Formats: sequence, structure tokens, C-alpha cells
Amino acid sequence: MAYRRSAYRVEFERRIKGLLDQSKKAQKLTKDLGDQQLSSVRDMVFQCAIFQTSASLESYLKLILESWFQALRVNAMGASVPIEARALFARKRLNPYFRKFAFVEEESALHKSIAEEADLWSFLVGGPSLPPFFDGRAIHEACAYPSFKNIKRLFGRVGIVDIEARLNRALRGDLETLVGNFQDLRTALAHSAPPSITMKDVRDRLKDQVKLVSAIDKILHSHIMNHGGPACWAEAA
Repeated sequence: MAYRRSAYRVEFERRIKGLLDQSKKAQKLTKDLGDQQLSSVRDMVFQCAIFQTSASLESYLKLILESWFQALRVNAMGASVPIEARALFARKRLNPYFRKFAFVEEESALHKSIAEEADLWSFLVGGPSLPPFFDGRAIHEACAYPSFKNIKRLFGRVGIVDIEARLNRALRGDLETLVGNFQDLRTALAHSAPPSITMKDVRDRLKDQVKLVSAIDKILHSHIMNHGGPACWAEAA
């Protein structure tokens, strides 16, 4: 299946275009009127554009992965679940039992608890039907915020362990720098005395995120085609 943008990429790009349009309007107002109060409004619009872009990227990542996993479940495609994702769910299910065992060292209780997780074994070997605990939200738990470290963790969970190298090639640049530049600005703006930013800052950082989502979308398309196929790709209308 030839690549076509996901519905979530389309929505992300629509949102970013809107933020850029609003930022341009705020910039034009201060140029035309030159009022100090309007300058404050402009600054708030610029800051909002950065925060909203971060939130939109996080939503994109959550929704596209949840959609994929939901399609796998609906279509009984358990064999198509990446082994790394199966291992993640197994760890989450079994971890409480091993934690308890490490504390009390009661082997019989540990064995009994593990034996009761009967639906886990079919899941681990790729049985077609997916159990109720298979939920895409677990994939992005604790790593949806789009920092460099979290992006690597998130994609590692779904079997794309070389995401940094692949994105570096797609972006023709350094992923860590691109993500770091954006997140550093976002963090600085969250402080009580945020720095001043310009329209160029907004434009450059937002366009970087559009490039990032474009690259991620294409990589995910290829991966999802190998792990579920067209039925699992939420193609834009």
C-alpha cells in the first residue's frame, strides 16, 4: 500500500497552520498599532502556539498508536502485534507478582498468581484473539510527552528500536537537536519570567515539528503495513 498521510497527521498539520495564522495576525497587529498592551497579547499568542504545538504532537502520537492497536484487536490480528509490545504487556501484568515475591519470597503464591494469567500465554505466542487487557493506552503510558528520551522509549515499545537513526535520515539532521530546541523553548516559556520570542522563533519551531510528524508518519506507515496492514492504517479521507 502506497503511503498516504494518516488522519492524525492531517489534523496535526491543520492545527499547526491555524496556530501560525493566529501568530501572524498577532504580529501584524503590533506592527500596525504599536501598542504595548498589544505587544503583551502578541507574546501570549506566541507562547500559546508553542504550548499547543507540544500538546498536539503528544495527541498525534497517542491517537495514531491507539488507533493501530484498536484495529489489531477488532480484526483479531494478535499475530501482528510486535513482540516488543507483547513483552511490554506481559511485564505490566506480571510485574506486581514479582514485586510481591521479592518482598515476601513466597514461591507458592508467585506460582499460583502466574498460573492464573492463562490469557497471557496465548497472547505471547501470537494467538489471533487479543485479550481485554490489550489497550493502546498502555503503550504510551509514562512516555507520551514528546521529549527525545520518550520518543525513543515509545517507539522501542512497538518494535522500532532504531527510531533515532531512521528519523535522522528522514529529517537530514539530528533528532535530538530538533526535539531539544523545541522542548528547551517550551520549558523556558513555562517559567514565571518567560523569555521574549519572535515570529521567526515560532515559525521555525512549529515547522520543525511539522517535519518531525511527517517523518514519523511515514515510518509508522511502513511499520504498520508489516504489523497489521491497510486495515490498521487510519488513512486521511
